[in-house]
Amino acid sequence: MPKSDYKKEMLSLIVTVFNEADTIEDFLLSVQQQSLAPTELIIVDAQSTDNTVNLIKKFAKKTSLNLKLLVKAGNRSVGRNFAARHSRGTYLAITDAGCILDKNWLQELWRKQQTTDAPVVAGYYQGLANTAFEEATIPYFLVMPERVRDEKFLPATRSMLIKKSLWLEMGGLNEKLSISEDYHLANRLKNKGIKIAFSRKAIVYWLPPSNIKQFFQKIFAFAKGDAATALIRPKVYLIFLRYLIFLAILVFFPNLYLIFSLIFLYLLWAMMKNLKYCPRSFFYLPMLQVVADVAVMIGTSVGRFQANLASKD
Repeated sequence: MPKSDYKKEMLSLIVTVFNEADTIEDFLLSVQQQSLAPTELIIVDAQSTDNTVNLIKKFAKKTSLNLKLLVKAGNRSVGRNFAARHSRGTYLAITDAGCILDKNWLQELWRKQQTTDAPVVAGYYQGLANTAFEEATIPYFLVMPERVRDEKFLPATRSMLIKKSLWLEMGGLNEKLSISEDYHLANRLKNKGIKIAFSRKAIVYWLPPSNIKQFFQKIFAFAKGDAATALIRPKVYLIFLRYLIFLAILVFFPNLYLIFSLIFLYLLWAMMKNLKYCPRSFFYLPMLQVVADVAVMIGTSVGRFQANLASKD
């Protein structure tokens, strides 16, 4: 790609942070090692109470990156909108501070934009598991490679590039949302017919939950966030339907053999569907399926209840 095009367009990498002391150094190092350096790196801190800011300032003193550290209280939507308004780039590259960027991440996003002329480029992401449990959780959060359909892959703020003028035209992220805000934006872009390209090679490595409590909380939060914006995914309805059918069988056909057979088959299915992704942790899969189902149903119900209350105010 011609250097002149890149310099002319300017790429602003925007990130929000809040108490990221455990992961911020690895993230910043991955930014510094990019094969295509961003014109500027804008970090918006939501008033962290740990050592995050000191670590960023320490890094800023020794890096050649054009790093700007801003402070803005609020959720990720507030922070990202604030960063976008204070950026100078024609394009905004967006990711999460809790991730690690592949060294060619930004270059691949930019290459896809240049070859497709799309105002939005969705990057890809992979789980970075350190334990068997973390490995088992990954299929519950990420779209696995062979399930990706390039033409339908929607951008997430974990890995994306968007023209700044379009971001501003769309009003950025909905600042009332702290979860699923990017899913809400992606659907707005899709509904407006905005061209979205997908770069499978623009990879961000995502750190999965390390225990069952974190797993439940993340699933619950995503389900609640989706429901609050009335963007309920089709698979959520299927989860409710499964348990309604099971409840009906339990009430009208109270046969223990039938009930235990259905439970066994469901847990076996939960294991087999993700077995190839979790060779060393398949035994976690039945438990995770049930926990995920419960988290989705509770989160969706809470999200819709809160949305209904808000609509009456």
